[in-house]
Amino acid sequence: MNHLIVKTKGRNAEFVKVISDEIIFNLPDNLANKVEYQADHNLDEDSWFAIEEFSTKEYCIDFASRRFITADYNQITRVQYNNLDFLCSYQTGTYYFQKISTRQILRRKYITFSNEPVLVDNEPILIIDEFPDAIYVRADDILYFKKLSSITSIFNGIEILYREATDVETETFLNSDFIQLTENYS
Repeated sequence: MNHLIVKTKGRNAEFVKVISDEIIFNLPDNLANKVEYQADHNLDEDSWFAIEEFSTKEYCIDFASRRFITADYNQITRVQYNNLDFLCSYQTGTYYFQKISTRQILRRKYITFSNEPVLVDNEPILIIDEFPDAIYVRADDILYFKKLSSITSIFNGIEILYREATDVETETFLNSDFIQLTENYS
């Protein structure tokens, strides 16, 4: 079964159900081209960063690590449309995450192109990207993503993966010709 869930923002943040029985994302064919995350690695276009044993990491959200039960989630209310943080499409054991920015929510008059066109006035529209920001395949316990900066607001604490400079690298940088220290600085 497929379900689209969104996480709301604010003091009363929660996961709520939007729609069911829809496939929002397709599993990319190139997930086998995975690379262990390294901050200084430039990813090829057809590759994905991967974090194995994701459920054991401190930044794995509880929502992804426990059994998915649709009855645990209330239906989204009209008021909650203004406070969306990220969406998650649960599709047969795989979680697809997309961060939601204000540019992805449009409020305009539009016509639906279907067998029965309808004019809709000022109802919010959420634009869904072609590819998700992250994919968690629960059976393999692997999180896939392209850019760490895109998922830091979804997985709190994941930014610890940014590599810190070693003491040697810091010392080498500070000894660079373009850095001039004055007498009060070391």
